[in-house]
Amino acid sequence: MKIKTVDSTANRAFMSMKADKAVEFDSLPRLGGHLSDLAEIQTDMKMSLDRLKVVVDRAEGGHAQSWTLTASPSGKSMRFRERALEQFCSRIRFPSDVLSRCPADLAKSNLDFFTFLSGEEKVLLRCEGDDIRAVLSDRYVSVAHREIVDKLLESRLKLKVNYAAVSAKRMFILLEDRDETVKFPDGTDGFHACMVGNSETGEGPFWGYDCLVNRICENRNLWGVGARGGRFRRIHVGGVRDDIGRLVEWLKAPHTEEVRLAEAAIAAAAMRIWKGDHDAILDRIVERTGVRKKEAEAAVAYARQRFGESAPVSDWTVLSGLTWVAQQDERDVDERYDLEVAAASLLQPV
Repeated sequence: MKIKTVDSTANRAFMSMKADKAVEFDSLPRLGGHLSDLAEIQTDMKMSLDRLKVVVDRAEGGHAQSWTLTASPSGKSMRFRERALEQFCSRIRFPSDVLSRCPADLAKSNLDFFTFLSGEEKVLLRCEGDDIRAVLSDRYVSVAHREIVDKLLESRLKLKVNYAAVSAKRMFILLEDRDETVKFPDGTDGFHACMVGNSETGEGPFWGYDCLVNRICENRNLWGVGARGGRFRRIHVGGVRDDIGRLVEWLKAPHTEEVRLAEAAIAAAAMRIWKGDHDAILDRIVERTGVRKKEAEAAVAYARQRFGESAPVSDWTVLSGLTWVAQQDERDVDERYDLEVAAASLLQPV
């Protein structure tokens, strides 16, 4: 799947689903069923840090490989997931990267000391079975993925699921609206869609964004995300649960203005032609987007293959080429993100 967007929340969430080994679904009921099964083994606990004891669960070569937390007075032992251990270290103000470099005994002594210094500060432990999936502030207000999906199902929205996935860190849903259609410069058809995302483990806000979608082969291409206020974003505090209903109302509202603004930006990008010979065009791409020359060359090569050798090089064709380069399998999420942002900058006039 390809993304063209300048919004970091939507961009990173979408691209991270594969890296997070997300489970994908083709319908909301199936996603909801999966979330209901998980909810049966998920629990929350609030307690002060001085009631927690961390022990080495497994060590190798003198260094800790995994950690277990014991919560008193119950004495129940729970394994830290990697991200939860990082969050715990953050709560006690101890650098988590030290754990992998210190001998296990020394690392444990440091954890005990910094936990003691934290005293009665309260935390929220979010657990799944015998695993700790998150360690958060006790002021954190969770919005369950299941609550969002249930509300979407109850609302009977005309929007249909294009893509849905959930991982240990976040949920992502792409809903399409075939009634709001557009025509892209290459002749392909597009339509309006909305993205919905959430994290139950402190990895980001509860949000929704507008976008346009068109399909190239088996890819979904997202354009103009969050243009001119077409967005919904809430952090996990206060009455955030009340905002689930507000999200549904936002999804039901007409989004014609956002669709047309994004369509106009894409059409304008196709009209901005790049002048000069091959090398001059490559140099200008590097200067304007900050990508490396070999990435600019690969982008132009793909654009000419897709649009034809005689087609003029424009912001639109270069953007399409850069997003193709970003999707190559050898790139990690951060590399893809940087290239996608560089490509998205071409939607803006110089």
